[in-house]
This record gives sequence, structure tokens and C-alpha cells, in this order.
Amino acid sequence: MKKLLTLLLVVSFIFTGCASKDANPVDAKTGEETTAKKDVTYVKVSPIIVKDFTQKLSLPGTLEPKETVVITPKINGSVEGIYGDIGSKIKKDTLLCKLSDTEFRLQYENAEISLKKEKLTYESIKRNYDRYKSLFESGALSQADFESSEDQYALGQELLNLAQNNYELAKQNLVYTNIKAPISGVISQKDVAIGENVSPGKMLFTIVNVDEIYVETGISERDIPNIKVGQKVVVKVDSMGEMVLEGQITHIGPVPDQQTKAYPIKVLIKNKDQVLKPGMFATVEILLDVHKEAMAVPKSAILTENDKQFIFIERDGKAYKKLVKTGYKDNDDWEIIEGIEKDAKVIVVGKDKLMDGNPVEIRE
Repeated sequence: MKKLLTLLLVVSFIFTGCASKDANPVDAKTGEETTAKKDVTYVKVSPIIVKDFTQKLSLPGTLEPKETVVITPKINGSVEGIYGDIGSKIKKDTLLCKLSDTEFRLQYENAEISLKKEKLTYESIKRNYDRYKSLFESGALSQADFESSEDQYALGQELLNLAQNNYELAKQNLVYTNIKAPISGVISQKDVAIGENVSPGKMLFTIVNVDEIYVETGISERDIPNIKVGQKVVVKVDSMGEMVLEGQITHIGPVPDQQTKAYPIKVLIKNKDQVLKPGMFATVEILLDVHKEAMAVPKSAILTENDKQFIFIERDGKAYKKLVKTGYKDNDDWEIIEGIEKDAKVIVVGKDKLMDGNPVEIRE
């Protein structure tokens, strides 16, 4: 029995000693634990990031054709042929529509005959005039007869000019029976039918040139000083996904739009494959400024107090509060203009309840 009691006491002593060794020390006055680990905050840190920051202006816009031409007839006539339809790609001077030319061809032929007759008559009158002038100058012809010859000569000139004008008009009208494309492009509208009687002002076709295409947008008065004609820009078309196009500012309006108060601008982009269509929505990105190799921290590191921004850095096991001046930012990081060193360890996790000088321990 005594041996058993002795064994139990030894075991009890061993366990009590082990427990005392692992337990935190206790303050003699308060009875509370006083371990150094009690107030340590575990944090994660990030090194200073060096990167380029760009300041961009994004403007929504709409694609418009570089050229739009409405085709109308120059003369009255009956349509007897149509050679283009909506969506047709055409070259300049392609025949689009043919008007009946029977009447105009007859007018042209008659005008041509009349012109030939008037030329012969004029040549005869001029010969007589030259002869009478010579006789008058030699004193062999009276003043009255010479003046009569002058009148006939002047009338002959007028009749010849009139015949020439009638001929040119008849010739031009005959040409106008063939309605051709004034530019290369695509037919976007068509409103004409075989047998239809048309007259000047009637819209037959609309042709758009989309080999190059405009983005039409607007810019505020505040941003006008940041742009100029000829400036290169980036264009992103909503329906084209991540496609990035290069454009150039070609027009800056001198007065603002009455409704939007924005100054209209045009950006020209190439469209050789004609995948871009008028009416599509796009965004114009204008580069305003670049800060190269700027110091930055993750956005999650930035804290704000009384409209001032600060961060915490870790140094020698403690957290230190640093007021900073920020600059440009992107989706991930924030530029730091001043208030931090390049070799700083910036606290990004565990910072929210820190105070200047708090002990911290870095956890990966």
C-alpha cells in the first residue's frame, strides 16, 4: 500500500511539473498572464511595387462613315435599268441606274446638226465681214453698209454661241441618263424601281465609304487643352471584344453641342476589312499623362483618417504609421508620390486595428 501511494505521488509531481513548465507566467499583483506573445498582431506584407501609371480619358462614341453621298437624278426621266442593291460594294463611276435616253438622244442629235449649220453660217458671215471691213478701210464702202455688216457678224456670233450652248446642254442631259457612283463604297440605301418616273431631288441611292470610319464623340471644356488634331488615340469597339484599334483625332469642333455642352470631336480609324459598321458603339481612350517607374503599393494597404491617407510598414517587428501622398491608381495599385522608402515592407493584411508602434509578426 505504501509503495502504491509513493508511486502515485511521483506521477502527480511529474505531471504538475510539466504543466507548470508549459503554462504562461502569472503577474504576482494582478494574477494575469504576462506573455510577450499576447499583444502581437500577425500581418502580411508586400514590397514596394515599381510600375508605370497612365492617366487616360475615356469617351463613349458612335461609328460613322467617313463619306456619305445621296444619289439623285439630274434630269426628269423614266427608270429602265437598276444595277445596284443595298449592301453592294461598288467602285467610283460604277453605273447604278439607267434612265430612258430616247428623247435626250434625239435632242442631242438635233443640237449637233444645228451647231454644224450655225458654224457654216458664221464662217460665211465672217468672210463677208472681213471683206467689207477691208473695203471700208480703203474707202470703197459706205459707213452704213459696213455697220450693217458688223450687225450681221455680231448676230452670227450670238447664234453660234446659242447653238453651242444647246449642244452642250443636250450632250450633258444624255450623259445624265447614266447615273453613276461618285465615290467608291457600299450602297446603304436604295429607293428606286424599274419604270418609275424620277426627277431632281428624288433619293435613289445612298453610298457610304467605310474603308475608313469615324468615331464621333464629345469632350468637356475642361479636357479640351489635353487634345489636339493629329493626336494618336486608342479605340475599342464594344462588339469587337478585346480588339484594340489605333485612331487619330482629325476634327475638334469650335463650339459645344447645345444639348450636351461637349465639344464634338472626330477620330479616324482604318477599316480595310470593313468589319466595323456605322452605328456601332465605341470608346475612345486618350492618353493624358504617364508616370514611368513610379513607386506603388497595393490598394488594400491604403487607409484614410481625417481625409489623410496613410499606410503601415513593418520594421524590426513593429508597425509604423506613415502618412503618404498618393498619385495615379489602377485596378490593383496606388502610386505613392512621397512618404515611403523603396525598401519598405508595407502591411496589407492585419492593418485595420494597428496603432503606431504595435508589435507585429509577419506571416506568409
